Amino acid sequence: MKVLIVPDIHGERHLLPTLSEIDSVDKVVFLGDYLDSFYVKGAEQLEVLQEVIEIKKAHEDKVNLLIGNHELHYIYGRYICSGYNKEFAAAFQFLLQDNRKLFQYCFMYGKHLFTHAGVDLRLLKALKTKHPNYEEDGYNLEYMLNNSGIRELYYIGADCGGVDPYGGIFWIRPWSIKLPKEYIQHVGHTVNVHPSYFNPLINYYDGNGKQIIQIDGEGV
Repeated sequence: MKVLIVPDIHGERHLLPTLSEIDSVDKVVFLGDYLDSFYVKGAEQLEVLQEVIEIKKAHEDKVNLLIGNHELHYIYGRYICSGYNKEFAAAFQFLLQDNRKLFQYCFMYGKHLFTHAGVDLRLLKALKTKHPNYEEDGYNLEYMLNNSGIRELYYIGADCGGVDPYGGIFWIRPWSIKLPKEYIQHVGHTVNVHPSYFNPLINYYDGNGKQIIQIDGEGV
């Protein structure tokens, strides 16, 4: 399957995929962080977010919109992080909440796992501890990450200025993550990751622009 990955755009319209790019692939995955630019005006960021939503509506089965930490503080009114736009917070919140069903925390295809920042092994253990029978009950990891709502999903570790024991899927950094071996992850969140953190089990895209990758395996 050919996948177009769109990492953190932070209100920058030129980073959006074109129609020809969308048509050329099987799947488009936005990795979150559509908002909170330090130099794009709030009104333009709002327009870009609306364009992202329109892209999803026009290609609903092909496009997946993931949520990043820079959407969390508008959706839930907490987890405030850098770049928070007080002037447009209400407008951002309304648009995100009004279209919440179009966004998700995680997308999976086979062993390929897409989230904003990454899934730590400790998070998977916490999920299994709190929901030990989810697989036997017919649920997969993608469903549980999107729907379980466990506190650990939102953990903010010391690597992002938090006090939790590790970062959740919106916050964890490359130098802190403990990688589960059964998945290949695709994430944004951290710009220009140092080569010392490169690992075949995880791919970092923030700061590198749109990329098309080829992945194998059956969808889940």
